[in-house]
Amino acid sequence: MSEPSVLFEGALGRMRPEDVLQSVPAGVGPVKLTFEVDDRALLRPHAVDLWLDSGSLVGLGPGGTGLRLGDLVVARGVMPRGEVEAASQGEGPPLGERLVARGALEPEALDDLLWERHARVVWSLLAWDRGRFRATVAPPGGPPVPVEPPLPLSGLLLDGIQRAEQALGPLGP
Repeated sequence: MSEPSVLFEGALGRMRPEDVLQSVPAGVGPVKLTFEVDDRALLRPHAVDLWLDSGSLVGLGPGGTGLRLGDLVVARGVMPRGEVEAASQGEGPPLGERLVARGALEPEALDDLLWERHARVVWSLLAWDRGRFRATVAPPGGPPVPVEPPLPLSGLLLDGIQRAEQALGPLGP
């Protein structure tokens, strides 16, 4: 198997993650963008893989696929953990589809939860101030976790920056 074609790479600190995300060239097809940082607590590297195409997030993984949908359902108070775990047992459709079929979620609520799940991966990167990044031509076969519908990066970045500013609170008196 041949090495993927590297489009660009570098160190975070010289470039901010949002600048790296906006530097992915359009028109080259799907790009796999990998961010890595040495986790000082776990003493091992931590990676996040984003799949981008035409300015949109189209997939995640295998590194850093983010919060599991079931965890987000529990965190949002939609269902207790025991019910989510029971719904996820056995073979069958993905958890979100199961929850809609059971009447525990409306399709629109599932879309909102999936959007948040995928967006949180991008938002978490905005806080990274060290590490490395590498953009390569995406391997064939598609991403391990598809993001459907694709999420425009510009909206994800704007929303992430607004959330960070809100977390800081008002400036001045």
